[in-house]
Amino acid sequence: MRNRDNRNESMQLLPEELKDAEGEIVRLEQRNAFCDEYTALSSGKPIPKKNQFIKLNPCIDDDRVIRGVGQLKFAGFLPYDTRFPIILPRGHWVTKLIVKHYHERGNHATGVNVTLCQMSERFWIIAALEEIRDFRRFAETAVDFARPFHTVQGRGKPRQKRWLCPFTFLETQAVYLEMVWGPDTDTFLNAFASFTSRPGVPKEVTSDRGTNFVCAEDELKKLVRQLDRQQLQDKTVELGVTWRFNSPAAPHFGGAHEIMVKAATKATYAILGERDVNDEELITVFTGVESLLNSRPLTYQSSDPRDDVPLTPNHFLYVQILEIQADTPRGRWPLGRIVEVYPGRDGHTRVAKVACGVKTVMRPINKLVPLGINC
Repeated sequence: MRNRDNRNESMQLLPEELKDAEGEIVRLEQRNAFCDEYTALSSGKPIPKKNQFIKLNPCIDDDRVIRGVGQLKFAGFLPYDTRFPIILPRGHWVTKLIVKHYHERGNHATGVNVTLCQMSERFWIIAALEEIRDFRRFAETAVDFARPFHTVQGRGKPRQKRWLCPFTFLETQAVYLEMVWGPDTDTFLNAFASFTSRPGVPKEVTSDRGTNFVCAEDELKKLVRQLDRQQLQDKTVELGVTWRFNSPAAPHFGGAHEIMVKAATKATYAILGERDVNDEELITVFTGVESLLNSRPLTYQSSDPRDDVPLTPNHFLYVQILEIQADTPRGRWPLGRIVEVYPGRDGHTRVAKVACGVKTVMRPINKLVPLGINC
């Protein structure tokens, strides 16, 4: 670690400071996850042959970091991290953050193998494939259609129909709005690809069959019936997506996302009014409506300015928590962000420092509720 007397006084971190911080985080994570193995390697004792860890041929370097030794150890033309990758456990938060980083660097579209290849240049994660596949920012998603909007294409050209396609995250009630350019399966799959490139690929997608639209336009029913369900499943199974269709004659299924379709349509018409818009302007309107819907309060809105802000879908885009207060209804528990944790002698964290608005409090972790997302 850098000497405190030589600390950087500027606001911007230096590369060596970032490297020191990363090394310290990795060491703490390895000590917690591989306690017995770390102790044995630090003291020069052998790891039992029955230990699954022995397959990675681990060693501990001069910085007290456990690394794997593989067939590339003599490839001197490769970087040191590639020849001796850092070993990390599956399911721990440091590992999840690293997987998240590589997912975001690839815009959530590079696939499992490419993500694994990129991570292997520096890290060796135990059960890495499962860890990457488990990474879903929003696991359960519902998709639906709203009635078409007409856009102008230029002087002397006929107007074209464009469909609003809301994707609703059932866990958080957040919504993403995409524009579908035509009434066919390929065009919808293009919209689905555009959607997954932003928040990531969900585990499960639920949609209607077309017969479930109540009081909807015949044209809208026809649009959904024209979607090739088998093609949707075949194209999305490559991404690890399970596509489910609601039961026929069950319009009460999917009420959580049907209400979002109604809200998005109402907000779009309120913005457009009677104005003529082109495709670019309609996309801009959809983006504004998306931001509006994700800013709506999900919990009680207090009139007291000293109270914390209410919970909104946008809060789920940033890892925040709820602080349990026994004398307060659940809908009014304050939001907070963990700023520091305090591991015990056994390496397990039981107390955390939480920033709630302008104050900072100490709370046991059994009094904290993480918001239901996997970031």
